[in-house]
Amino acid sequence: MEPALPFGPIRGTDKGDSVIPKRLPISSAALVPVGFAVGLAACTAVFPQVGGHAVVRSSFFAAAAVLALGAALLAASASRRGRSLTIQTEIKTPHWLQMCAQ
Repeated sequence: MEPALPFGPIRGTDKGDSVIPKRLPISSAALVPVGFAVGLAACTAVFPQVGGHAVVRSSFFAAAAVLALGAALLAASASRRGRSLTIQTEIKTPHWLQMCAQ
């Protein structure tokens, strides 16, 4: 019998929830957060509210740089240790109260 966790089960539950794991090569997995970083940096060119203010623009570039640096550190750590990276999609059935609220 598994011990009860205060935050619920990690894997799918008995209600039909499922977890779909997808193993990615390290180079592909590192590109996911880099894509988000590029999106953040592109917001400075697309939205004039962001690109027009120097402080906001530099904040977006700083956030993109930190995200890209974190992705590079993750990729370096995973390749050094010989680990593979996994993205998991967890499909959960909504609670009845959540369905009514939406």
